[in-house]
Amino acid sequence: MVRRTKADAELTRHSLLDAAERLFHAHGVSGTSLAQIAAEAGVTRGAIYWHFKDKADLFNAMMERVTLPLEGLSHSAAHHPDGHALAHLRQMVSDTLLQMVRNAQMRRVFDITRNRAEYVDDMHPMRERLARTRTAFIAHTRMALEQEAQRQGRPLLLPPEQAAWVLNTQVDGIFYLWMMNQQAFDLPTVGLAAFDTVVRGLGLAQVDMPEADAATR
Repeated sequence: MVRRTKADAELTRHSLLDAAERLFHAHGVSGTSLAQIAAEAGVTRGAIYWHFKDKADLFNAMMERVTLPLEGLSHSAAHHPDGHALAHLRQMVSDTLLQMVRNAQMRRVFDITRNRAEYVDDMHPMRERLARTRTAFIAHTRMALEQEAQRQGRPLLLPPEQAAWVLNTQVDGIFYLWMMNQQAFDLPTVGLAAFDTVVRGLGLAQVDMPEADAATR
């Protein structure tokens, strides 16, 4: 009997995650069984249970391999709590738009989480994870808008919480619409234009990265 090495086990794990990603994207999460994933990966179903507790655990591990747009924005925002927070947020949105275009795996996993997963029963923790990420992003966006309004000496034309949701839904909607038809428009250009339009609509002047910060990028 051949003894499996740690490297062999890790290779099997990644093969299962790759297979799950392909099948979830092609058939949806509920339409894909663990047996199908095992067959796609060329292993036994028992191999799945060696690495993952259930389908929800496998789904979560698949998500962990990719930083989704909102998760990336929320994580990066935490590193710019002071100063020109809204300008930093704008730059992070710009970077994320470009990454979405360039990273096929990010697009697949985003599409799975948005359009091909039903967050019921054992998948409910994944819904809670996404909700926590959105809550954190809204909180940072609200802070950034309030800070920028104070810096510019201009009042926001909506209450801060509403303003944060308006900006969030505009950016989120751009991602969603582009995923539906990736040839319809240039995501980085239209996405950043949408961000700037909302900022101006909220009563603020357009923001840009401070020169000193931009020079270090």
